[in-house]
Amino acid sequence: MSFSASRLTIYALLSAIETDLRRLVIEHLEGQLSIEDILTPDICDKATERLIRDDGSLEENARLKSLLYYVDFGDTYMLLNRHGSLLPSDHRDTIRSNTHAFERLGKIRNRIAHSRPLLFDDLPTTLDESQRLLENNPLCWKEIALTLSRLKDDPSFVLGVQIPSFYDNDSKRASHNLPTPDFDETGFLGRRNTVDELIRACFGPYPVITIVGEGGLGKTALAVKVAYDILDHIDCPYDAIVWTSSKSSQLTAQEIVKIDNAIADSLGMLTDVAHRLAGNAQQNDAISEIIDYMREFRILLVLDNLETVIDHRLRDFLGRLPAGSKVLITSRIGIGAYEYPIKIQPLENSEAIQLLRSLSKGRGVPGLVKTNNKVLEGFCKRMSNNPGFIKWFVSTIQAGRRPEEVLQNPDLFLDYCMSNVYRYLSEDSRIVLRALVCLPQSHSQAELAFITELDYLVLQQCLQQLLSTNMVVMTSLPRGSSFESRYELSQLTIGYLRKHHPVPDCDLKQFVNRNRQIVAAGAAISAERTHNPYSFYSLTIRSKSDVILAKYLRDALNSIRSKDVENAMIMVSKAKSLSPEYFEVHRVEALVHVKAGNIPAAQTAYEAALDLEPESAPLNFWYGGFLLRYLSDTDNALEYFIKAEKSDSNSPQILLEISRCYLYKSEFIEARRFIDQVKEQGASQEWMLRKMHDLSLQIFARQSSTLLNQKDNYGALHALECLKQEYESIPIAQRDFKMRERLENCKPIALGCEYFIEEHGDKERVQVFHTWLEKVLDYKIHDPSLSDSAHSELDGSFEGIVQHLPAGKPFGFISTADNQRFFFHRNALTNQDQWQLIRPGVAVTFFIGFNNNGECAVNVSLRQGDQNS
Repeated sequence: MSFSASRLTIYALLSAIETDLRRLVIEHLEGQLSIEDILTPDICDKATERLIRDDGSLEENARLKSLLYYVDFGDTYMLLNRHGSLLPSDHRDTIRSNTHAFERLGKIRNRIAHSRPLLFDDLPTTLDESQRLLENNPLCWKEIALTLSRLKDDPSFVLGVQIPSFYDNDSKRASHNLPTPDFDETGFLGRRNTVDELIRACFGPYPVITIVGEGGLGKTALAVKVAYDILDHIDCPYDAIVWTSSKSSQLTAQEIVKIDNAIADSLGMLTDVAHRLAGNAQQNDAISEIIDYMREFRILLVLDNLETVIDHRLRDFLGRLPAGSKVLITSRIGIGAYEYPIKIQPLENSEAIQLLRSLSKGRGVPGLVKTNNKVLEGFCKRMSNNPGFIKWFVSTIQAGRRPEEVLQNPDLFLDYCMSNVYRYLSEDSRIVLRALVCLPQSHSQAELAFITELDYLVLQQCLQQLLSTNMVVMTSLPRGSSFESRYELSQLTIGYLRKHHPVPDCDLKQFVNRNRQIVAAGAAISAERTHNPYSFYSLTIRSKSDVILAKYLRDALNSIRSKDVENAMIMVSKAKSLSPEYFEVHRVEALVHVKAGNIPAAQTAYEAALDLEPESAPLNFWYGGFLLRYLSDTDNALEYFIKAEKSDSNSPQILLEISRCYLYKSEFIEARRFIDQVKEQGASQEWMLRKMHDLSLQIFARQSSTLLNQKDNYGALHALECLKQEYESIPIAQRDFKMRERLENCKPIALGCEYFIEEHGDKERVQVFHTWLEKVLDYKIHDPSLSDSAHSELDGSFEGIVQHLPAGKPFGFISTADNQRFFFHRNALTNQDQWQLIRPGVAVTFFIGFNNNGECAVNVSLRQGDQNS
């Protein structure tokens, strides 16, 4: 069964109140009383019966928390009152002082639980009471606070709320197919005396009862209300209540529209009734079959909007009704001799004002809510206190028109058609409608922004306007670990626009072409991601709408490359405004913050991305790299790399980063194990092979240095010999300057081994390594992968820019042209007097060394030209 957003909103608030009440029971009563003392036997039995019916079983010694979920709303607050002495004084006073409010809410709760018509003020009443409860005692109503906050931030979340059905099964009632009642369409509006008269008539001797009145007075709403009241009556005389409607057009705030496949004649209506009773009735014998059922069972047959199908067959049918069964009719035209007519009139003044004010509050029209009763009474009188006119009036004001403008032309109410709203839509909103007509499937804001070429802020205003007119419907679809809002036209709107506002060919071609561009760009982005999913410039797209967001994000990434951080952040902001639930938006935002040197903001952005897509292997990989390189947090970085590896165990990039973490932790055996995995997999890309070989050399170099410091001279010598063997296995074309630096850094280690090793044979081993090292370092290596800006000369030194100097700290960070980042300490300067000249933006040269956290800059000096600045 589907429900309106209004009904779901009320249920979400009432459910929050119930959750808070149950929490008070658990927190303050469970530890002091037994279940039997807290719940009376009757309450406990009813809750147990519901639990078994809903869950299918009952565990032994069912917990209080399990049973409380099935306790009636009224029983929950009453048992808190009964045991009030065990509550904190402020909570006890809160429950007692709001008992009357709970009683009012309990009646609304019953209408929700049993799918009954809501009163027109149920939604504003529930909202007001929830706000009042929270303001009086915030500590008592934590769930209410959360729900009200969610309603403010994202009202559409209620579309995912499920109303439990076990309440409806508490008693045996007549079967029925009554429509789902909602206060804004079928809720009864006043007329308690009329309702009572209709119920008496349905219980009386009259076989046919007709609700007669002009359009807009609420005949259908009245029939639904009466039918549900009879269904719930303790002495309901009927075995079944059957509803059918011949409504061929539907009145909305915007239009009168034809309903597709509507019942066109009395034979069609009667066949529909027979089908609902028998399942497969034929037109030829539909009347006889209905009569047979109504003779065998006591049936209340509700025929809605009958004036469109009145003919001799219908009159013949009504003349043959058997005793015990009855027909309730709504019509603008009286049937004649067979009926007991009840003519309904417009609302009383007080009812009309209350309806106007409540609708305005529920639909968010503050101008009308703040208007005083005298002015509202004047509005209602000019609308003849007609509830249909009042509803249309509120909807039209909601769409942006002025009250006087609407009321000066009462013929607008007679039109009730979409053109009355379309005429006042902005031109941008009409562009959105034309796009949705040409591309009738649902679209996200991002897709619509690209297709219509509207600025995203303008588009949001258009969608808000179109949603308020009900011309556009919004739905939420799951996307990864989040949800995406999508928009489409209702079927009625599509038919109306195609007939009255056909799209020009030029616009059609433009919209279709833009849509094709989205499809083509999506294919290109997917191909790029397949090629290298762990590149910063690869983007994950979940749906076609993400392609548009990816365009902004790629612009941001290109701006990062060109060091235009300001434009990069503008592009990210545009993408975030369109889809804040898209994790790539936050991931690219993190890169922009890194480029700007705002490391805390970058970490926050990464964490936001991980909240949205925690299982993404690339995202865990990127965040691990961030922790390792910018926060020197090796342990946490390793955790994220391992999480990425569990999702993608064949990625050489992930395996190499895990190896690097173990290197920094001086766990050399583990580091080598992951290097070996990469070799076994057979990495084919040259850049990956270089990275693998370089890291392998680092492991042996770092291991030899560590062993030497531990006075394991022979172990250090063995590590150096392994380094030599590793380097010789590297194809010459894959050797580069970084590898030369690893070898250069081994000179002092080899000298240390030679100094401490005493045995002649082992000294010769060291000398062999020395000779080999000098020979290798004498070669000039051309490395086309590195730009001139990355190296100042062929001696292995690097060039970079001082990127960040924490205030008052004796260290900083250097960034190279290829976006590598190195820590350096003041003591690493070749000339300590130059520390006063070190500041962000200054160019320096340096060599790569090691500290406890891994690679760092050593032998740092100001570049020529900056030394005197």
